[in-house]
Amino acid sequence: MPIKEIKHFIDWCSEGDATLQQRFDMFMERKATVEAQMEELKKTIELIEHKCSYYKLALEAGTEDIHKNNKIVIKN
Repeated sequence: MPIKEIKHFIDWCSEGDATLQQRFDMFMERKATVEAQMEELKKTIELIEHKCSYYKLALEAGTEDIHKNNKIVIKN
């Protein structure tokens, strides 16, 4: 949370119950922001997992061609 928002929060806390709605709204906005960031991170981890699987299979086959030719080669 940016320092500016933290300052607003502290000011609102010192003002008491009259600012309960503002404080609630601040945290709801922050929650939405974090949820959006989490969704982006989820997409990123899915891509990374795909790449890990891709390279693991290529390593096991001894070649990246396994993905290009759709053949399965198993090394013992």
